[in-house]
Amino acid sequence: MPDPSAQGEQEVQAFAHRIGPFIVFFHTLAPAELTQGKPAESSVGTGFLVQFQGRKYFVSALHNFFYKECALTGVIASWEAAKFKFRGTQPVNFEDARNFPPGKMTLDTGVSLPHSFPKGLVIDQDHDLIAVEVGGDHGHFATAQFLNLEQDMYSGDLQDQMSLVTLGNPFAGRIPIPGNQKASALIPHLDHVLFDANLDTSWAATDYLSPDYFFMPYSLHQEQVAPHGFSGAPVFVQGGSDAEPVWIATPRVVGAVLRYFPRHHAIAAVKMQVVVRMLETNTN
Repeated sequence: MPDPSAQGEQEVQAFAHRIGPFIVFFHTLAPAELTQGKPAESSVGTGFLVQFQGRKYFVSALHNFFYKECALTGVIASWEAAKFKFRGTQPVNFEDARNFPPGKMTLDTGVSLPHSFPKGLVIDQDHDLIAVEVGGDHGHFATAQFLNLEQDMYSGDLQDQMSLVTLGNPFAGRIPIPGNQKASALIPHLDHVLFDANLDTSWAATDYLSPDYFFMPYSLHQEQVAPHGFSGAPVFVQGGSDAEPVWIATPRVVGAVLRYFPRHHAIAAVKMQVVVRMLETNTN
């Protein structure tokens, strides 16, 4: 895609800062039954915070929590081992993030979050989605925000050349910690692309060609940053009107990243309407 104008780049940065408080990065370890004495396998991912019908949830991709390998026991063990990191309102210069000065890096291990499984666990195995009901009064939510899906969801059809913005936690974007050969810090990366209504998806599996999904380009491959860690990241569109006299960052969440296809530099994302259907099963 062409380089944005100076004004366009400023708008993308403002938009990125606006969506930051909704997003949660995390890393977790594989359940013990998978490692069997071998070095622990780790998983990195991204999630986001939503509010729906008066309840608050953390939402992400189910495969981040080893469901396929260990079913519910794996999800619970992975959650208990996970360390979550909240973006909050901290400003981030995403261009600098790709070349962050190592001398400024400090180890940030994240925090644990309590759960109330199985009552607070909602899963949609068919769409690779997980939602965990969380208490909004938890101390680490102080700088976080919850997307109100009744008003912050984009439910229209994506139009050609519409801006799509997602913020993820790629493992390939980690930065070594000086003085600690085994430690590194994960740096958030922004991917801003344009929706391509004519994108060739004839190669895709039939499941992803259903109306529940959409495809979007992935541009950070140009920076040699693989998207492992973007799984579960929310995808936003700008929800304001061009007729407004002053541009204001108005994010509307349209979907969540699920899978990357490296040969085609394309991402499959599930639409937010699917997330809403999943959460509706937990309203009683």
